[in-house]
Amino acid sequence: MINDYKYKNLFFGTNLLSVVTNYIFLERIGIDFDFGTRKIVKGTHLFRIRKWNDNIDFNNPDQWSFPPLMQENRANKNGEPALYLGTKENICVLETHIKKGEKYVLGEYVVKEDIVLGGFLECEDYKKISWYLAGVILNAFFIAPSRGEKNTELFKYLDLSYKNLEPDDLCMKIANDIDLPLKFGVINKKEEFYKVTNSLIESIKFKHPEGLCYSSCYIPVSTIGITCSDHNVVLFNEGINKIMFMSSQVKTNNQKFTDVEIIKLLVTKDKHVS
Repeated sequence: MINDYKYKNLFFGTNLLSVVTNYIFLERIGIDFDFGTRKIVKGTHLFRIRKWNDNIDFNNPDQWSFPPLMQENRANKNGEPALYLGTKENICVLETHIKKGEKYVLGEYVVKEDIVLGGFLECEDYKKISWYLAGVILNAFFIAPSRGEKNTELFKYLDLSYKNLEPDDLCMKIANDIDLPLKFGVINKKEEFYKVTNSLIESIKFKHPEGLCYSSCYIPVSTIGITCSDHNVVLFNEGINKIMFMSSQVKTNNQKFTDVEIIKLLVTKDKHVS
């Protein structure tokens, strides 16, 4: 009952964004929430994509370590080492906004030792609905798309689809919507979303310094209690030391759908279901 009550505290508020702000505040004052771990076992292959550039020697292994001047991203602050990978090539293509017919370079890594990843992944007892829903909501917020130059086309479509979406439109009854990450993205009007996501996973990074496992907003299936083979991985120093770069190859994007087309399918499906 203690654990159940603790997670119910996250729902004091008028909308789903309250769960996010409550979680950040309560973690910072020392109240610990546990959403489990997942393990990447030795021998697993991970992938990374870079856009083709004639001036870069992609056969040089140094090109496949983490960028030395790492910019702030979803799970790292400016200058903080992080390597963003995917379990499948298709996830990487979508996440890097590679257009149809565009050349890219696929890098492949192998895991040398088991890696333990944190994230919003599991709860101890799925009968405790507050615990489960909190994990779903926090994961959805963490994977939400962020406004910026790379996502201009995406947000042009999302803003038109969801129109004047406000925080109070995200009531508790839509906590399980498959397009919840997209709604969180639309509500965020500033290009500073990653500052909040870094605050969100601050304590998880402290407890699980090797890295994080999380879903993609393009294939938002992997969430708390659900494991999907297509998901994202970000490794920090301790995790980076447990992988080895293997090889790279130049490829052309021949996928059937682009990132924006995938999102259009998700939005259409959600509206049809509701």
